[in-house]
Amino acid sequence: MTMEMLATTLDMNVSTVSRAVQGKYIKYMGGTVELKRLFTAGIGREQGAPISAVLVKHMIQEFIRSEDAQHPLSDESLCQALNTKNIHISRRTVAKYRAEIGIDSASRRRAKSALHQGV
Repeated sequence: MTMEMLATTLDMNVSTVSRAVQGKYIKYMGGTVELKRLFTAGIGREQGAPISAVLVKHMIQEFIRSEDAQHPLSDESLCQALNTKNIHISRRTVAKYRAEIGIDSASRRRAKSALHQGV
């Protein structure tokens, strides 16, 4: 959930939510976490509410999971696929998210596929 989503739900300004969670912590058996860390970053959209970065990363994983191993999707191709879903982010952001979730670049995925094929 993004701070903007919470602000909309509570009929408040985003800055009010941000100030309310600033400097606050939650202590639990596993340790302590800053409250603002529980919110995800939001990606703006032309239409509709912002979408969380976590959901965008999941979509990137799904696109890559269903790609042709011989012709893996480039970051630019992933960017265009997200654009068709009304998610407008840059190629560099796609590359950053792909790396954060531990997925290799298209050229590395292609090379790994070739190794598994015995080519």
